Amino acid sequence: MKKKLLVVRDGGGFGFETSRLYSQLKSEFDLSFLVPQDKRMNREISEDNWFEVEKITSIYEKNKLKLSFAFMKSMVQIASLQRRHKFETLLCVGSSIAVPMFIVGGLFRTKRVFIESHTRVNDISSTTKILLKFGLADRIYVQWPELANQHEKLLYKGNLL
Repeated sequence: MKKKLLVVRDGGGFGFETSRLYSQLKSEFDLSFLVPQDKRMNREISEDNWFEVEKITSIYEKNKLKLSFAFMKSMVQIASLQRRHKFETLLCVGSSIAVPMFIVGGLFRTKRVFIESHTRVNDISSTTKILLKFGLADRIYVQWPELANQHEKLLYKGNLL
């Protein structure tokens, strides 16, 4: 029986990077996808294995109360999914939804893996800094060897994407 893996399938560059992992993961895992509500799936993923979740960040949203509400709502949605489906691992590439997702994952003692975006060449993202500060990820992979020197918990294992 394959292990159950919940993968964030965000849009834009993060979605492209995640799609590059898809072919490698689908043979080894029972995949499900977490999709921020403002994104639409691509054709490689069927509708029976994806779940919408509240979008938590936007470069256009300045209202902190609105963002806080969305953050809490996403945590409740993710906790409900985790309780129902019992995912063994949570995987996120670059997206800030990793923060509420990994908080929930920690409460359920679920393995949490974050892969920093390939576009992060000189410095790690704010999301990675938060994950490191609060110990929210079991593993954090970076795509450039120089980034692994910025923190002892950052792992470089070659180009994952």
